[in-house]
Amino acid sequence: MKVVPLRLQPGTDLRRALGVWMGEQEEKAGCLISAVGSLSVAQLRLAGAKGANVICGDMEILSLCGNLSHDGAHLHIAVANTAIGGDKPGAARRIQSILAGMQTVNHDSKELLKKV
Repeated sequence: MKVVPLRLQPGTDLRRALGVWMGEQEEKAGCLISAVGSLSVAQLRLAGAKGANVICGDMEILSLCGNLSHDGAHLHIAVANTAIGGDKPGAARRIQSILAGMQTVNHDSKELLKKV
């Protein structure tokens, strides 16, 4: 497994940046290993909800995990000040560091996930 550090600047949209970065990788899929940073806006789709809740204010990232592929990302995040978790489609205030593990995948990532 190749481990790759990634640093994002304040104001960067986290989900979009991870998607762009993954598209630049030779590997077709990977996973997030670790993330440290903070957000000023988080868009979270809670379990069972049809739409995202927008949460504003300074929040620390407690946990960020998920799968990355050339087909897209599936991310889950927990943030603090008000501890809420859900899918992560929103923007970042400051991400200090992210580590992503990249495993070479020689077939379509959607087909791989169907086997799991």
